[in-house]
Amino acid sequence: LGLADAAITRLGYLQTLSVRPTSAVRNFTSVTDPTAAGRALKVDGVLQTTYRREGQQVRVRTQLVDVRLGVAIWTAQFDATANGLSQLEDAIAEGLALRLALEKGESERKPRPRAIVPEAYAAYLQGRWHWSRRTQHDLIAAQQSFEKALSHDPTYAPAHSGLADALLSQGRDEAARAAATEARRLDAALAEPYATLGFLAWFHDRDAGTAQTYFARAIEL
Repeated sequence: LGLADAAITRLGYLQTLSVRPTSAVRNFTSVTDPTAAGRALKVDGVLQTTYRREGQQVRVRTQLVDVRLGVAIWTAQFDATANGLSQLEDAIAEGLALRLALEKGESERKPRPRAIVPEAYAAYLQGRWHWSRRTQHDLIAAQQSFEKALSHDPTYAPAHSGLADALLSQGRDEAARAAATEARRLDAALAEPYATLGFLAWFHDRDAGTAQTYFARAIEL
């Protein structure tokens, strides 16, 4: 689910493509029929991906299924090492964009490439997976995973943003605000911390104007 969330975020940069959020697809992780999932989600296509890891090697197989026709109209296979996991969502998104002949839109919408510490990325994905489950145990585990990611790379903005969400879900508002603010400082093009700060402005500060500004910026990004 962590890799799916990352791929959804990456595909979201394609302005001519509407992608369902992670919250909408979470319940379909165990569904083997992509066309049934597509009909339930009311979408034209479903990107179905499986992966297998053997030691440090990871093989990802993905296919785009036409929901109406019930057939795969694009398939691809990606091989990577554990150190290259952070590049997989980019590879999937680029391949899908070529298949659909999509325009990416403004060049500044694509995030700047940066070197990502593999251990930090893996811990971040694990944190997002725990956070999506929303149980008290998983929220604590999510916090620990994000903190682990930051121990490997203190400048990794998505991990700060994830930590903010995990803390916010535990009612630790001010700690969440600090983490979201740091995420925004490190990467002003990241949407998630603006959404978190907007939530805090609305529910904690009762400041509708500031909340609206933060939410609008999150939507814009």
